[in-house]
Amino acid sequence: MDYYFNENALLQESSAYCLKGTLKEFKELYDETEKYGGKMWLKETFSCHDLKAFTDSENGKQLALPFQLFGKCSRLTVGHYTENAIKAMKPDVSDPRVRELIYLCNRDENERMISLAGDTSAPEKEYFLLGATLARVINLRTAAEIHDYNLMNPFPQSIGEVFERVEKMYPDIVFTKTAVKTAATRESAYRTIGYGRLLDIFRRINEKMLPFYRGEVSGKSENDIFQELRGMYNIDISPESQKTLNLYGKQRRLTIDGVEYEFSNHIKFKKDACRIYFRFLEDKKKIYIGHSGKHLDTADG
Repeated sequence: MDYYFNENALLQESSAYCLKGTLKEFKELYDETEKYGGKMWLKETFSCHDLKAFTDSENGKQLALPFQLFGKCSRLTVGHYTENAIKAMKPDVSDPRVRELIYLCNRDENERMISLAGDTSAPEKEYFLLGATLARVINLRTAAEIHDYNLMNPFPQSIGEVFERVEKMYPDIVFTKTAVKTAATRESAYRTIGYGRLLDIFRRINEKMLPFYRGEVSGKSENDIFQELRGMYNIDISPESQKTLNLYGKQRRLTIDGVEYEFSNHIKFKKDACRIYFRFLEDKKKIYIGHSGKHLDTADG
């Protein structure tokens, strides 16, 4: 994915001290795009010497290393553009540099621009374009927003793509072959639940469950975490009853790297739609997803 960078906030820095902080923020944004195979673009007209804080040789030495990052960005040809290409922007944009960047996004049919969080010249998350090639330009302002955008775009078209996306975005969640195979048998059920909903569930598992299992959360039990997930995010999550495990534990066992594990914790969707079983493996420090298909046998029927 390509990301067009709004350099406005950089150009407004007047001291080397402030510029260092701004460059640090830029690096975080750059690293986040690169993490997912993206590419950051700067206008060909942008130069380090345009920065107000870049005024003497001492500053040049001090900031030389961070400035090398600009050299890794691709250069965006500005050329000539006409305002007739877009009839109107909502909300309107008055800053000429930002306005130019949005026109370039429309010209290249790239809906992604990036601004620094404190850049008041482009404060909105989205700019809607009327009478243009693009319907909107999305203004990503933090590493978290870039992460979320990559999670949802392009939108997955199958449960298999959901699993692939989650594993890419959250490398400490691992889907076993059993998970992939059994989930495919319930494709229609997962489509009804909603792929966006499933992506959000795995996001919460990554945010809430992994820190707990790794000992980073004190004063809470596993059940406390489950209750938070149920109460805050409406995720129906629980362990299997011991009675069910005694009768049908075999259905919930998987062998991973030669070791057999029992998967008790699971996420439920309606009565018989499907189940997603998971287990945290201490030696690997990761959550593994097991059976993800039909409702398995239980002691209660």
